[in-house]
This record gives sequence, structure tokens and C-alpha cells, in this order.
Amino acid sequence: MDEYGKCSDLFKVEIILEDTEGNEYSTTQEGVIIRAEGDILHKVRRMRGFNKFAFKSLFKK
Repeated sequence: MDEYGKCSDLFKVEIILEDTEGNEYSTTQEGVIIRAEGDILHKVRRMRGFNKFAFKSLFKK
């Protein structure tokens, strides 16, 4: 995943939902693209060593 939250890999995901009566429903999907936004994107940037303040300084006039 890059510093913009985009990932070029495709994933296979399984979603499992449970209703209030305890019934469980699940489905799988292949070829899912994962994208990070919001608070989690900040964590992705930290893990990749991306510092937004250093990046901004590159474009100072």
C-alpha cells in the first residue's frame, strides 16, 4: 500500500454477518481492491516512513 492509501494487489475477502437472533450469513468475493482513507491512512504513512511535513517542505517557495 502506498502513501496515498492505494494498493495494486487484489484480495479475496470473506464477510461474515450475524443478526440479532444469532443467524450467521457469509459471502466471499475475489478481486477486491483495498484502499485506506481517514485515520488508518495516517498509520499506513507512518509504517512506510512517510512524513507529511517533510513532503510539504519539498514544495515550499
